Amino acid sequence: MRYMLCLWLVSALVLPLAGCGSKTAKTAKTGSTKTQTEKTGRTVAPTKTKTPAKTAGKPSSDKGAAAPAAKNGLDLSVVTDEFVVAMVVHPAKLFGAPVFDDPEVKKKIAEGTSEIGVDPNTIVRGLLLMAAPGPGGKEPAMGMVLILNKEIDHDAVMKTLEVTAEKIEADGRSYYKGIKKGKEKANFFYYPNPKTVVRSQDEAIFKKMMAGSGGSSPLCEQLGKVDLSHDIVAVVTMAPLRKPEVLEGAPLPVAMLIKGLDAAQITVDVTGDVPLAISMKAINAESAQAVEGMAKGQLADGKKMVAAMAEDPLMGPMLLMFDAEIKGALDNIMIAKTGTEVTVDFKIAKYLKAAAEKAKVLAKQAAKAPEGAKQP
Repeated sequence: MRYMLCLWLVSALVLPLAGCGSKTAKTAKTGSTKTQTEKTGRTVAPTKTKTPAKTAGKPSSDKGAAAPAAKNGLDLSVVTDEFVVAMVVHPAKLFGAPVFDDPEVKKKIAEGTSEIGVDPNTIVRGLLLMAAPGPGGKEPAMGMVLILNKEIDHDAVMKTLEVTAEKIEADGRSYYKGIKKGKEKANFFYYPNPKTVVRSQDEAIFKKMMAGSGGSSPLCEQLGKVDLSHDIVAVVTMAPLRKPEVLEGAPLPVAMLIKGLDAAQITVDVTGDVPLAISMKAINAESAQAVEGMAKGQLADGKKMVAAMAEDPLMGPMLLMFDAEIKGALDNIMIAKTGTEVTVDFKIAKYLKAAAEKAKVLAKQAAKAPEGAKQP
């Protein structure tokens, strides 16, 4: 259960960064819109008279009052009613943790630049949003807001993404429509200030985000209460997902959660004592009991799976080397129910650390072993 929910939420981060989608996005065609085409056959927007990020980053003349920032500092005006999943990440802080010191890990992080257009290490905060899936398994709409620790160079972003940009001016704002060669679906970019970019592939939702028309949905209520000191925090509201087209396409454990929960929250703290914590608010006491039973059942199944792997002639010897750490970790996954809230706390930090240190020692020993004694 917890694994399915984690994967489903993490998709809110993965899919928009990968620029998924194949359906053609519609071009804005309103009487009040003036379009400036900057296509020249190159993949970079050629306008260089001003730094685009600064030009687009000037405050916009919003129509109407935007939703106020939450007490935790999040700007909820970009969180429109369509979104049901939100994830707040702090890459610059997260990637500074010792666990990311490995050169290969750093290389993978750097490769993320080609997917999002900016160096992940410069992102102070990312707000990643996902709407409910559409009928027939239609890809859910995505949105993101990235706040950097430096000013954004729009031209550099377009070049990195290999996107041809079209600048559009509408209702006192400037934004960009970017299409990658060979792709049909466009990405839309808006810079509310020099260090922030709002982005989506859904033009209608993008325009709402740009106008700041969000801030009043159940998801916003949850987001406004989250503790932003976590490395990653994800929240999901279930009511909008209780649709036949969503439930039919969801894995059984996820469908059961959607039916039985009002909301869920996942926090990740790489260097904390509880690296992963899940909190689920059930619709009633009966559902809470069922969710608690599912969680305990999944944990029991996990322990049985590890025991079976220990009997495997190939996996067994490796697991035996980490027997204490594995057992300690499994015994410290704490499941509790209070009223209609079910929590799953993975109090496994010291066991993960011990396993990592043991793995380093074993790697050094293997490197020093005679060639004939090394494992193939």
